[in-house]
Amino acid sequence: MPINITRRNIIADEEHASSLSKKEIKDIAEAYAEILYKPLEDDIKDVVTKKLNGSFTEFNPFINQDISGSLEVDMSNETFSITLSQFTSNVRDNFTIAHELGHLFLHCNTFNDGELVHFKRFESNRLEWEANWFAGSFLMPKNIFERVCVENEYFIPSIAIRFGVSEQAVTIRMKELGIGGV
Repeated sequence: MPINITRRNIIADEEHASSLSKKEIKDIAEAYAEILYKPLEDDIKDVVTKKLNGSFTEFNPFINQDISGSLEVDMSNETFSITLSQFTSNVRDNFTIAHELGHLFLHCNTFNDGELVHFKRFESNRLEWEANWFAGSFLMPKNIFERVCVENEYFIPSIAIRFGVSEQAVTIRMKELGIGGV
């Protein structure tokens, strides 16, 4: 007779943060990027669907105003789905996808088989900060980012186009790395 496993729905919160340092998160993100993602060549959506066997769903932000994206992970069969707004740009979606991958790689090891885990952006806390730091490092690995900045003479709009991210994401990354006089 098969065993019936009751699935628990869990909303991830602050207690699920990894407590890793910025450097450790950067190193993890860049290691995953090296294996999975070539920032100037690959489409991050293909990484999710073709390399990680994840999926995407969409939501209407006029109905669900409290989230900008979310991740649902089914720990019983190790599947995941990233939910994106129907009305956001590709550059916004790219960062949201990388942010949700941050949750997947940094935070899912604290859950058990049979749990259905939801990551939603309700507030600014360490869990979200870690996912954001991961996203910036994954999409714009330091060595590649520094090279592209020099090639583009630190012109933020050109750098943003090269990486498929927003100008705000580039500006924040430049500040984090202390380059470009931002």
